[in-house]
Amino acid sequence: MPYTDQTEFINANQLERETEMVSSGGENQVYAFLVLQDGYGVRKEFPIIQSRTIIGRESNRSDVIIDDPTVSAIHCVITFERGNFYLQDLGSLNGTYVNPTSFSGKGNPIKSVLLHNHDRIKIGRSSMTFIKAS
Repeated sequence: MPYTDQTEFINANQLERETEMVSSGGENQVYAFLVLQDGYGVRKEFPIIQSRTIIGRESNRSDVIIDDPTVSAIHCVITFERGNFYLQDLGSLNGTYVNPTSFSGKGNPIKSVLLHNHDRIKIGRSSMTFIKAS
């Protein structure tokens, strides 16, 4: 079922090409990245270069900062453990959603979930696509 939220997602083939351009070695090795389409249509890319990446609104407490009043100060976290990525909600007010299927772009909020390549993450009015680096 296609994603029907107002936010338009990037074509999967385009994301695969962009993934190939990501550095695969060195001091700042990129494990994955998030492609953000915020509620205003602005596209941003955030490399995941740590084993723990906090996503939220507050700049001094979050690694990925989303300027959206419907996003909590520290909303959720992506962790990299034993070769897998996990997304965990940190008690946010508006919830964290993965691959929402309803017209409103929501579904059941997650507590913790294993992330897969090209999973769609929705927090507040913002939507992100999770991409594993190759």
